[in-house]
Amino acid sequence: MNQKWWQSKHIWALGLFGGLLNIIQPIIGVLSWPFYQPTAHVLAVLVAKDQPKHLIFNSINIVVTISLLIFSWALVQYYMNQHEKIIQQKLKQFMFAFVLIQFIRWELPVLKLVDVSQTTGLYFGYLFVMLIIMLGMGYLYWKIGQALQVVGQTSFANMWQLSGALMVVFEIVIVLTQFIGWPLAGLFDQLVNFLLVYPLMFNSWHFVKATN
Repeated sequence: MNQKWWQSKHIWALGLFGGLLNIIQPIIGVLSWPFYQPTAHVLAVLVAKDQPKHLIFNSINIVVTISLLIFSWALVQYYMNQHEKIIQQKLKQFMFAFVLIQFIRWELPVLKLVDVSQTTGLYFGYLFVMLIIMLGMGYLYWKIGQALQVVGQTSFANMWQLSGALMVVFEIVIVLTQFIGWPLAGLFDQLVNFLLVYPLMFNSWHFVKATN
């Protein structure tokens, strides 16, 4: 029997590749740009309009987005093969939402360095917009988890739901830390960045191991 394109181990591995590349961006930021303070600065500072190395991170996130979209579409094909229409639908919604988030966070040059360093009104507005979007994303993760729970994929379901819940909590904490004046927004933004891709990485690892 011929193997379909989405059954390839290399396709399944794109979830791990894209997720890891997404997670290590703070490390790349520290190495390439001394101004960046990973515990204090949200990741958006890496693509600020006047950040001299912003094109590096724009490019990285194009690779991240494409890798994770291909992997997500492979998941859609897998569940289509299993005749799980609800999971297919939720994953397609995830793909749309993920592209929107990636575009706003990494490709749309909203902020300047002064907005981050002096916490201007524009910066607070950006944080509130991201909070609203992440509330919706967290809810979607929860619904994906529920759909997976129905078909008995408990471990997958738990990863999606836990990631969605914590993502919302940490996004709220980011806004609160800025109001209080604690220099910890970057730390919690990195946690949100990790949780955004962790369920995909978990799914990817499972399918890579299961594929001959």
